[in-house]
Amino acid sequence: MPPLENHPYDELTIGQARTIARDITRRDAGLLAVAAGGADGAGWAGLALAMASAARFPGPGTVPLGTELNFAAPVAVGDTIATCLTVREKRPLYVVVLDCVAVNQKDELVVSGTFTVRAPLEKRRLAGRA
Repeated sequence: MPPLENHPYDELTIGQARTIARDITRRDAGLLAVAAGGADGAGWAGLALAMASAARFPGPGTVPLGTELNFAAPVAVGDTIATCLTVREKRPLYVVVLDCVAVNQKDELVVSGTFTVRAPLEKRRLAGRA
């Protein structure tokens, strides 16, 4: 896996976007079910995808502050979800509002909304895993 490099607050620009795709596995659903207290884990996949995407954009050092997500369709094991995060707004104290849109392999909207984060202050690069 290639190294993971973040995008510090000063490097982020309004309209900058990143799309991250992920196949939902049984393991993902199981972990989400545990986190949700026994609820159907696949139903929580949209929120988990938004959080995981922010871990890649802006990237390491990002601190989640809040979400406002709308769930348009269920996510199931075997789905491929592409989540696009776009910088909508930059606020004082390194706060960034990201628009979040996730679609499945049929290009159907599954999640939309915003994700508010505190962006990293310094450039950080994590070594990839073998």
